[in-house]
Amino acid sequence: MIKKILIGLGVFLVLFVAALVAVPYLFKDKINAAVKDAINERVNATVDYTDYDLSLIRSFPNLSFGLSGLTVKGIGNFKTDTLLSIKDLKFTLDVMSVIKGGQYKILYVGLIDPNINAIKTKDGKANWDIMKPTPPGAASTGGATKFALQVKKYEIVDGNIVYDDRQGATYAALKGFNFSG
Repeated sequence: MIKKILIGLGVFLVLFVAALVAVPYLFKDKINAAVKDAINERVNATVDYTDYDLSLIRSFPNLSFGLSGLTVKGIGNFKTDTLLSIKDLKFTLDVMSVIKGGQYKILYVGLIDPNINAIKTKDGKANWDIMKPTPPGAASTGGATKFALQVKKYEIVDGNIVYDDRQGATYAALKGFNFSG
């Protein structure tokens, strides 16, 4: 009797670990297409990345997510400008905070080799103002939300940041910027 219970638990454990490893790979194309569509329908820019990584094993019991080759390119007046390019964007999310709701806990955010190019034109248009306006009649209460975010650790490794304000005649650049907190 005990032998059958131990065999059953062993089989369950093997299937559970196999599911944790397999689910991100089985649905990778669907997840990838859904993420790109969701991002691009909400911004006035072209957002793309070369690959992503989703893992429940790497930081078990938490969720690890990463994007490689992330780029955000402008449209319209900024179609020749790249607002953002990041070699690797990584974050780890506390799964229990998502299940419980309320405050989401991001345990780690890492920007590896980011290049940020913030431009403001002489007529005051900014290339970082890329969010599409909320359509009329969309659900917006205008009140406070229950959403809260908690970040435990963040870092920027070898970042390059350029701020070019042509309206205010201000230019600043940071090269090889490293920061963590």
